[in-house]
Amino acid sequence: MYNIADTFIVGRFLGENALAAVCGTYTLTTFLYSIIISLCMGCGSPVSYCFGEINERRLKGCLNISFLMIGSVTLVTEPITLCFSNEILKLLHTPMKIMLLTSNYVRIILS
Repeated sequence: MYNIADTFIVGRFLGENALAAVCGTYTLTTFLYSIIISLCMGCGSPVSYCFGEINERRLKGCLNISFLMIGSVTLVTEPITLCFSNEILKLLHTPMKIMLLTSNYVRIILS
């Protein structure tokens, strides 16, 4: 829903270059979100197992490790992506015509 609303608003009010910039970030943002979603889903199994066991001590431990792992990965990937966004966008063959708009949009959504 976010992408549909974003595409509609940007396309309607900011023009085709801005819309191309938004669409140009799709691969990068999908990759980053997939990492975080995968970690969350993977952590769900041991958490639900501990919850089903009614083992509060292990459940707290699983939750703490899950939050630590997900937070650590986020704190590493986000700044790296922000620092190297131009290089990443070049690897994704982003046209130079929209490079600045795309780079700015990446910075906005990651911040």
